Amino acid sequence: MFFEFIEYSDDNLQTLKRFLKRRCETEKELNLDPKGSNPEVFYYQFHKSDEFGFIGLKMVFYGSAEAYFTFMGKESKEPFNLGIKLMNEGFHTFLEIGDEKFEFNKKTPSNNV
Repeated sequence: MFFEFIEYSDDNLQTLKRFLKRRCETEKELNLDPKGSNPEVFYYQFHKSDEFGFIGLKMVFYGSAEAYFTFMGKESKEPFNLGIKLMNEGFHTFLEIGDEKFEFNKKTPSNNV
């Protein structure tokens, strides 16, 4: 669960938030039609299940406060992703969506990783 309207103090969480938002925006073939009787106040949009059985949900409040959720089906198994594993282990890592790069565990003079 990520709230787009929150500025996370952790750089990796902030970057992951931007990455997930971008991924949600670019996977148009997975987007289902938005639902909600008053979309100016609230609407939600599910994504079809992906190849891993994950289902995404985007909720928008008052036209701009976005929240992103992922649900994993009972039969789903968390996939192995080397980039995510390296990121979680603290290695300097890049994930890409199209031409856009998302940098995690940025090198600084204090960590020099």
